[in-house]
Amino acid sequence: MKLTEQDKQTLRDFGHPESDMHQLERAARECRYTDEQGYRITAEKAVEILGRKTWLSGISRAAFHATAGREENNNYVSFDCYKMLFG
Repeated sequence: MKLTEQDKQTLRDFGHPESDMHQLERAARECRYTDEQGYRITAEKAVEILGRKTWLSGISRAAFHATAGREENNNYVSFDCYKMLFG
């Protein structure tokens, strides 16, 4: 999934410098997402479940720490960027 200019501004508001944007963009494209039942889902489905800001929060974490989990309205999504970071 491509990050929009608004996404990038939200990530800057989270504290990310411009130098982080390349890795964050890559994570948005390559991250593997699973729902609370353990089924793999798309980035678009993850955004639908969590909302854009919570999804960005998950990408923000997983892009630099390999994994993250986020919950919104009793729905959970797992983010896995391990392969991107460690091959």
